[in-house]
Amino acid sequence: MSDLVAYVDGGSLGNPGPSGIGVVIDGSASGTIKIKKWIGHQDNNVAEYVALLEALQCALELSARALHVFSDSEVVVKQMKGEYSCRSSRLYSLH
Repeated sequence: MSDLVAYVDGGSLGNPGPSGIGVVIDGSASGTIKIKKWIGHQDNNVAEYVALLEALQCALELSARALHVFSDSEVVVKQMKGEYSCRSSRLYSLH
């Protein structure tokens, strides 16, 4: 078990539009992990949440002791910290 650090990002071309995510995870015994995926037709906030979920899933699979996440998404970060409530039906299930 180790502490991992994840850098997550997601975006769409148009909002909504074709979307993708990118995740970089440092601290794994096997080295840096990079994840990139197209996620279909989504909006920016959904893409940001999907990137976070990918990082969390990877940390679970690696039996990480802790995951420290860095994101530039104001919505995701403030919702995760409890500073914003999640009132969007499309984000609620992701939150």
